[in-house]
Formats: sequence, C-alpha cells, structure tokens
Amino acid sequence: MIKLKIIFVLFATFLLSCSGKGETEIQSESLDGTWIMTVIQGGLFPDITYNNEEITWHINTNKKIITISNTIDQFDGIDKNFVNNYPGEYSYTIMTEEGFDQLIVGQRKGTITITEGKLIIDYGIAFDDVRYTFKR
Repeated sequence: MIKLKIIFVLFATFLLSCSGKGETEIQSESLDGTWIMTVIQGGLFPDITYNNEEITWHINTNKKIITISNTIDQFDGIDKNFVNNYPGEYSYTIMTEEGFDQLIVGQRKGTITITEGKLIIDYGIAFDDVRYTFKR
C-alpha cells in the first residue's frame, strides 16, 4: 500500500511540473539579445524595408527591458514613443494567451514567433496594425 502511495505522489508531482509555463521561459531565453529590424509590414502604408542595423532592439530578458536604437527615422511631428520605434528603454512583459506568447509593452500586445534566427512580432496585421520582422 505504501508503494502505491509513493507511486501516486511521484506521478502527481510529474503531472504538476508539466505546465505550459515552460514555453514562455524557453521563448524568453531565445528572445534575449540584439535583434535587427528588417521589415515593417501592415498598417496603411507599403512595407518598409530596413538595411543592416538602422533599427535594433536589444531585449534584456533578465531586466524585462527593450532598448531601441533607431538611426534612420525622423521624429519631427510624430509621437516619440515605443509604437514609432523611438530610441529609448521600454519595460515589457510576456504572457501566454491561447497557446501563443504575447509581448506586451504598455498597451501594445503582439504575438511572438521565433524561427531560424528570425523574430516576428505581429501586433495584428490582419486588423490594419503592423508586423515587425527582425534578424540576429
């Protein structure tokens, strides 16, 4: 009877340790570092393609901060904020919603996809918002 209880406890511990939280942790680890923006798609404008390192995001997953460097865009007459890739530091969180990791900065929430050295953050291109594509 004691063996059965031990097996039950071990099995229950195993099941409880297999939560969906691991996906976000793996995503955070691969998200860490510098990303070079290559394309902004969507919105009401044609796609914008960037050359090497004109806009970079350095994502520090330990401090939960994104540092944007932007050497190409002019900010005369537009809001100087995260939405417009204005240079600076921005706090973020990551949450998993319906099986997808979401990057949240202020009121902005975008789905994160990382494949083969490419990062895509989709803020809702299907709804006239934008999708950012980065490379390492």
